[in-house]
Amino acid sequence: MALAGAPRQVWPELPYAGTLEKKSELLGIWQPRQVEVAMGSLRYYKAGYVESRADFGAGDVEDVGEELPSTLLLYAWLENGEKRIYRFRASGTAEMQVWAQLIREAFNLMSPPTASAGSAGPVARAASRTSSWSGASSWSGNLLGKVTQGAGIAMGQVSQSAGAAIEKSTWLSEKLNLAKSTSSQWMDQMGQQMEEALSSCDEGKTEMLLDKVLYTGMTSDMMPSAVRRAARRIASRNLREAMESGDPTRLKGALVAARRLHAADVPEFAPAVQKFRAVQRLPEGWDVGRMVEERRRGAGKLLTRPDVSGDTSLLALVQLMFDRTNRRVTTRDRRGEQIPLRLEVVRVEEVQNIGKWVDYLVRRDGIREATKLLCSPSGGSLPADFRYVNAETEAPLAEAQALVAMGSWPAKLSRAAVDPLVPQEVVSPITGQPMWVKLPPSTSISPAGEAVLENAILHALPGPELDPNLNEAWLFHGTRPIAAERITQNDFQIDLAGSSTGTLYGRGIYLAENCSKADEYSHPDHKSGLFTMLLCRVALGRLLYSAEVQPDPRFCEESCLQGRFDSVLGDRKACRGTFREFAVFDEDAVLPQDYALHIDAKDVYMVILMDTLNFGIVFPLLPSIAETFGADATQVGSLATAYSVAQVLFTPILGKASDRFGRRPVLLIAVFGTMLSAAVTGLAWNFYILLLARAVNGASGGTAGIANAYIADVTTPEEKAVYISYLSAANSIGIILGPAL
Repeated sequence: MALAGAPRQVWPELPYAGTLEKKSELLGIWQPRQVEVAMGSLRYYKAGYVESRADFGAGDVEDVGEELPSTLLLYAWLENGEKRIYRFRASGTAEMQVWAQLIREAFNLMSPPTASAGSAGPVARAASRTSSWSGASSWSGNLLGKVTQGAGIAMGQVSQSAGAAIEKSTWLSEKLNLAKSTSSQWMDQMGQQMEEALSSCDEGKTEMLLDKVLYTGMTSDMMPSAVRRAARRIASRNLREAMESGDPTRLKGALVAARRLHAADVPEFAPAVQKFRAVQRLPEGWDVGRMVEERRRGAGKLLTRPDVSGDTSLLALVQLMFDRTNRRVTTRDRRGEQIPLRLEVVRVEEVQNIGKWVDYLVRRDGIREATKLLCSPSGGSLPADFRYVNAETEAPLAEAQALVAMGSWPAKLSRAAVDPLVPQEVVSPITGQPMWVKLPPSTSISPAGEAVLENAILHALPGPELDPNLNEAWLFHGTRPIAAERITQNDFQIDLAGSSTGTLYGRGIYLAENCSKADEYSHPDHKSGLFTMLLCRVALGRLLYSAEVQPDPRFCEESCLQGRFDSVLGDRKACRGTFREFAVFDEDAVLPQDYALHIDAKDVYMVILMDTLNFGIVFPLLPSIAETFGADATQVGSLATAYSVAQVLFTPILGKASDRFGRRPVLLIAVFGTMLSAAVTGLAWNFYILLLARAVNGASGGTAGIANAYIADVTTPEEKAVYISYLSAANSIGIILGPAL
């Protein structure tokens, strides 16, 4: 009950916008953000930036809580079904209450209990989603009682509801038939009204009628001709006006509107795309038309992620970067897992995210301006203490540029046949090290297995050249597949950085110059089994160098967030003999540009061990086999002979198949054959089935040559002898353990 004479609270009207501070939970700092709320929507973004940090639509906001004196708690659902609490801080209690009331009004939320000095939990309510947030216990109890009472009443009305449902079904059927019969009449009527609006040049009426048509979800082929003409006319006008203004926001809106109007084929669309590309300084090759085509309704973002694996020269360059930066060094972050001999790139997708690109340009320009202040007024050179990154990813890029400059070069191929799906191992004429390329089927091969390679590798990754004075570099970031999806569609989340692997240099985004280091944090997809790696363009700026074994993470954070540095170079290679790591504390300084899916080429010693175990495991059982099946000495001896003969015959066949189809598929088929034949051996019901199983076992066991070739493929000349000796050891262990088992 309101007190007499108390002033009546007046709330602002929607839509409403203002500035709040958002808390980064991991960094523990409050960052100013622009917040806009309207009916059914809320978004926040950095001041001066194009894209939103988050957009919430109807049903995304679960509840609003208040924490005195001035903190607003937003309980929201993410697109993947995950729930998260966002904390915003107002200038005072009154402003906090204004924002809370406006958000409740925008999303039709129930008013919560009175806020306390602690965190006020959200209120459970009946909604399209079932909330798992803990609400006030007394309110929940009352709600439970009301639900129970309502359930009792509902149970008494089941019979009535059944009859009503039948009647309603009949009514709906009649309504649907009526809608179908009048659909064509309505379209004809809309066409006539649109003709009149076009003839009278009534732009307002034309747009109103067009909105009605679009609201129905009608496709282009269903539209009357007059409606299609109006759509093309309005789209052309909007595109022309947007190009004249040169405003990127208007250009984006006009392009998206043209797509929504089914008028992307108007003459003005292509020039508008080029204008938008120039204004936003987009990299060459980015497909703006495809972004507009794939734009999600209501998302407000232009992005696409095309599969570029068909560009074999680009795939060869990415593979070269993986191979040259792969170092077999163990760290504690691998958590006892075996180090892969090699990472094979299977698929590459190019991340084309315009909002993220624009934010990166803004951040890069900011670093450039700050760097200019460091230069001496006379010569314009950077100070002597400016540390250049010299990332290990620079060497393979320089090697690729040298190969492209050669034009073509002769190479000895690892396989006699050319298969566009299987990479060939060749020797780089620049470094003398092996590299893998895919060749077109038209490549001619001499009888000696030699070919002339041309355009086999790309000279550089897509996008503008790196600026060494800004310490721009290509770095790897390994993560889970679902996290990679979020990063490429939205952004890195500083709030979540380091949550799974620690924060040695502070709470930021961690990147590596070695793919084997980033692979420690990469996880396989549960369906394809492929691991995920992001290849990022990073503006590191001025580096804070640390070679300490136990650095102070807070000092690193403060030096970059509040001091004169932009990122941290943690030299664990110098102090621990492992890898150099890079920590960045501004997500806009990291641009995920290539999404690489790879497989970890694990060791093959278990395959050899299985084969030799199966060879000797039957010997102690020969007397029992002779007694069970009534076999004579010749038949018993044929069991060992069948295995060996089949192995001799199939070893060259499997070896040639591995040259043709790749080592991994053939090894997997051989392992499957070994498992199947071993099972049949144990379940054999007569001697001849047993003999056939042993022959199949021997045929599947001809993998020694493939294993040796595999080791030769994925190791350097210095490592080859060591790993070949491991194969010999596995073979000997199998022969020893087979009879014993």
